[in-house]
Amino acid sequence: MSEEDGAGAINVAAALSIFNRGGWGYKIIHNITDVNDPSNPFEGHGTYYDFTGADFVVGSTHAYAGERVRAVICWDSNPASDYGTNPLSTDLDLRVISPSGAVITQSLSWRNSYEIVDFTATETGAYKMRVTYYARNPTESLDLGLGLAWLRVPQYEVTYFNYPSVILAEPGSLKTVRIEVHNDGTKTWQAGPVGQSGKMYLSYHWIQQGYDSTPIYPLSPGVVVWDGVRTRLFSSLGFGGSTTLYPQVQVPITPTRYVLMWDMVEENVTWFNWQGTRVGRT
Repeated sequence: MSEEDGAGAINVAAALSIFNRGGWGYKIIHNITDVNDPSNPFEGHGTYYDFTGADFVVGSTHAYAGERVRAVICWDSNPASDYGTNPLSTDLDLRVISPSGAVITQSLSWRNSYEIVDFTATETGAYKMRVTYYARNPTESLDLGLGLAWLRVPQYEVTYFNYPSVILAEPGSLKTVRIEVHNDGTKTWQAGPVGQSGKMYLSYHWIQQGYDSTPIYPLSPGVVVWDGVRTRLFSSLGFGGSTTLYPQVQVPITPTRYVLMWDMVEENVTWFNWQGTRVGRT
């Protein structure tokens, strides 16, 4: 993490991802050193307030071993009326406590009004975000606004880009389509020849319209073709990697309107949609 992390414009897509898949919260703390400070609760999702001495827990998340978790806290500074100076009246630190009670990571910087941690879960269970009050200027009787956001990144996650919303094709024909896939999960996509167990491929399902909710399985209502043609990766893709593929799609023989559901598969292990990931729909 750099000390410039968090500066600049807001990434709306990332903010929506945190809102939908992570947790966030905000609280006004009237007296940060008073264990009996009322505890107007955190407003938000997945957060709470539990004061113990100089520490207080502001949130927790359940994570499976191997999943990546990123959390940030930020708090008020005390700018002058002309914004010529912006002194920090408070210094807070952020630690993450593992399910077994150990500190798994921490952020202890002192020149800024935020702390950021990024870690991979070493065990399955609840991870607590614990804030430590380190210093506060006693001459400033300011209420302190404290915010928190966290995001759990699963092992299996994918985003599909730049693929057609509609395909017009003859029944029974073979259609080549362009699509981009982005690895948003912590698990590396291993490339290999089609048919190898444990390798990752792009595939698809043909579904009757109106039956394309997920998760979806081979015997789910509306499934017309379950095992679509596999398209191999050119090379293995780690977290944040992307590639453009040109899958060949075998069109069903019965002419009607279908939903073509794009779905990555780890051969003989799992379909990504079974792990709660998003799918692509054409």
